[in-house]
Amino acid sequence: MRRIIILLFALSYGLADAFAQQQYVEGVTIESHKFSVRPAGLRSVRFYLNARVNNENDSLLIKCRNITLYKNGEPFASGTCPQITLQAGRYEYNIRATVYLSEGVSTWNAMMAALFFDAKDYSVDFSADVFTADGETLNIVRKEIPLTKYLSN
Repeated sequence: MRRIIILLFALSYGLADAFAQQQYVEGVTIESHKFSVRPAGLRSVRFYLNARVNNENDSLLIKCRNITLYKNGEPFASGTCPQITLQAGRYEYNIRATVYLSEGVSTWNAMMAALFFDAKDYSVDFSADVFTADGETLNIVRKEIPLTKYLSN
């Protein structure tokens, strides 16, 4: 069980970091971020992200559509983030999300993956929509981001 939590923790870290890297939007910088992870069940973990954001734009609405962790190219776990409104200026935000094992991935598969964990086997996809105050919509899609970007063995 501890190994499953470690693996889901790795996914949660990737999710937190991907979310914290919303600097794909011009004028938005993440000044700092911290996160914590807690078990939410046998097949899920809940992560909490606290981020200090400087938004030089008018307020922005961010809707995370999906994040998926892949093991050797196959879906392994996934989750979403809540909708967040970034106010203009410098503010702290507290975000909570839950990450689940993918369909067809058993607890046994997760335990084995955690036991023989190698970050090189994993990649992350992330997608979100950003809505500006003037009605513009930006679609952010990042695919096949190696988990080694966030972790090292």
